[in-house]
Amino acid sequence: MWRALALALAPLILIILAIGAFFARSAVRRLGAIHKSIADIMNGDLDARLPETGETDDIEKVARSVNLMLDEIKRLLDQLKSVGDNIAHDLRSPLAVARAKIERGLTRKSTVEELRAAMADALTHLDRAAVTIAALLRISAVENWPRQKNFAEVDLAAICAGVFEFYEPLARAKSIELTFEAPTPTFVRGDDDLMREAISNLVDNAIKFTPAGGKVRIEAATADGRPLVRVSDTGRGVLPQERERIFQRFFQGQGNGRFAGHGLGLNIAETIAKLHGFDLTVEDNNPGARFELRGGDKASLALEAARS
Repeated sequence: MWRALALALAPLILIILAIGAFFARSAVRRLGAIHKSIADIMNGDLDARLPETGETDDIEKVARSVNLMLDEIKRLLDQLKSVGDNIAHDLRSPLAVARAKIERGLTRKSTVEELRAAMADALTHLDRAAVTIAALLRISAVENWPRQKNFAEVDLAAICAGVFEFYEPLARAKSIELTFEAPTPTFVRGDDDLMREAISNLVDNAIKFTPAGGKVRIEAATADGRPLVRVSDTGRGVLPQERERIFQRFFQGQGNGRFAGHGLGLNIAETIAKLHGFDLTVEDNNPGARFELRGGDKASLALEAARS
C-alpha cells in the first residue's frame, strides 16, 4: 500500500513543482519587466510605461493605476514646460506697451489731457496683465484643490438654470436667443461653485463667439446612466485642427484676436471637469460648436435621490 501510494504521489508532486516553477518564473519575468520600466522612468524616460498583459490579477491593477498616474504626471510636466513661455509672451506685451506709453507721456511736453490718456492706456494694459495672472492663480488653485473636501450632492440642472438666468440679459442685449432645457434633475457629487464656474465659462465663451441673431442652448440630462451638460451655439465654431489644442492654456484660435480674452477660460473649465471625473469635449454643431461635459467612471450619480 505504501509503495502504491508513493508511486502515485511522486508524479503528482513533480507535476505540482513544475507548475509552481512555471508560474513563479512567469511572475519573476513580469516583476523584472516592471522593475526595468521603473528604472527607465527614474532615468528620465517619462514615455516609458509599466507592461500590461491584460490579466485581471493585482499586479495588473497596480500597473494600470501607475500608468494612469504617469500619464497625468507627463501631461502636467508638458503643461509646465510651456506655461513659462506663454506667461512671458502674454505678460511681456502689455507691460512693454504700458511702459512705453508712460515713458512717452513723461519725456515729451504733453498736456494734462494727453498725460491722462497715456495713463489710461497704460492702466488698460496693466489690467490685462492682472487678469491673466489672476486666471493662472485660479487654475493653480483648482488643480491643487483638496479633492472631495467640499464635495456634496449637487443638481447640475439647477446649476445650469442659475447660469441661464445670469447670462440671459447679456444674450438678449446681443440679440442672441439663449435657451435652457433640463427634463429632470441630474444629481452628482461635486462642488457647487466649481461646477457653476465651469459651465459659466462655457456659456460665456458661446455668447462671445455667437453673432447677433444666433442661438445658444444649455442642456442638462442623464445619458447612458451618466450626467451630461451640453452648451451649443451657432457661432463661428472650432476648426478641426484646433479642437485638440483649444483647452490648452493661452490658446486662441484663428480669428479670435478681435475678441477680448486671455485664452484661459476653457482651460479652467477642463481643470474643473477633471477634478470631478468629467470629460470635456468639443464637437461641430453645424454651424457653431458644441461643448459637452460628460461624467466619466469617477462621476457618481445620485439617481436614488432624484427618484425620492
